[in-house]
Amino acid sequence: MKKSSLYVLLACGILLFALLCAGCSDNPSVAGTAEEPNELAQNESSSSSEPQQSSSSDIGPGIVQRDSASLEFYIEQFGIDSLQFNGGVLAAMADYDMKPPPQSSVDPGNQPAMATEFDTPWPHAIVKQNVEALNDLFPKANEQFANLVDSIREGIASDSCKLYVQSVWGDSKTIGFVLANVSRDTVSIIDIANSNCKETTENKVYRFLFRYCGEIDSRPEIVHTTVAANISADKCPVQRTAAEWLKDE
Repeated sequence: MKKSSLYVLLACGILLFALLCAGCSDNPSVAGTAEEPNELAQNESSSSSEPQQSSSSDIGPGIVQRDSASLEFYIEQFGIDSLQFNGGVLAAMADYDMKPPPQSSVDPGNQPAMATEFDTPWPHAIVKQNVEALNDLFPKANEQFANLVDSIREGIASDSCKLYVQSVWGDSKTIGFVLANVSRDTVSIIDIANSNCKETTENKVYRFLFRYCGEIDSRPEIVHTTVAANISADKCPVQRTAAEWLKDE
């Protein structure tokens, strides 16, 4: 009888202990431990998103990363918002040229020794007979616009819209050129000037590859207009030898 009473007391003790433990689970200090990992993850997520937000705001909504080999980049380095290439311009090339510029804008035969057919002040058409010269004049453009070049090589290109090369000789007063407009009887070129820049276009020849639909006179008037670039000496463009810029496709 005493043994059964002992069993009853032991059972009651175990039951009471279980009830007390169950009641402990309602204690906030214990239940909160299950939420701490979630709170930590939420805090980490919040903190990791903050640098991304500050980074995007630092960049600004209007800034676009330009390819340094694009015509758009070439334009932007002068810091003149209104400056634009003619819409038909496909490529520009700047290279050192030890030959003096043409001495006459009237007599196309008065050219320096070793001058090529492209060393004239006027636009020169690319045709089947001279298309191979594009690989030397504009190697990147020759590759990028391969379909157009092939059509000229094969003699199947449209006669109504032709490729032309316009050459411009540099001087000590300019830091760049832009082929701004082309019409039947006039080619407009912007001469970019800046007295802060030591590197100029002197001893360089700039060539522009453009497409024009319609007829161009064999010797159109070449009109140069000077525009001043308001850039400091540390922002002056540095144009490497044989630099070539292409139109974004």
